Amino acid sequence: MQPLAAGPLRFLDRDFVHHYLHAAFFYCTDLQLARISMRNMGVCLRNAIIVLGLALTMTALTGCVVTARPAAFYVGPTVAVAPPAPIVETYGVAPGPGYVWMGGYWNWVGGRHVWVGGHWEAGRPGYRWEPHHWVHRPDGWHMAPGHWARR
Repeated sequence: MQPLAAGPLRFLDRDFVHHYLHAAFFYCTDLQLARISMRNMGVCLRNAIIVLGLALTMTALTGCVVTARPAAFYVGPTVAVAPPAPIVETYGVAPGPGYVWMGGYWNWVGGRHVWVGGHWEAGRPGYRWEPHHWVHRPDGWHMAPGHWARR
């Protein structure tokens, strides 16, 4: 058979390809084939572990959402400064039946009292809203957060 190409393009010759493949696979001993096979299996196993690890990491991270939590109320050490008098808020008609006005309150943020404005919220049947308030104790002032209490 006449080669299709000579020189560096010799790989296009069918006889050369046949001889190369024959030499690679038929002249190897069983031990050499076993080593090649084990090496390939090790590479495949390593790649499978890497892919599985990446898949598990991606699955775990897709459910992870980091957001800033708004300061709903003060929780921490006592406050030495009494809160100012409450601000009188004006509010209109409830947006719907069963809504409850949750009045504003003084929160402790960054070493000072900050007013948090009131808002309307849907009521809970069988409960009443207990507003935020400050309690004076011998060691100072403590915030008691607002909550829904059974009637």
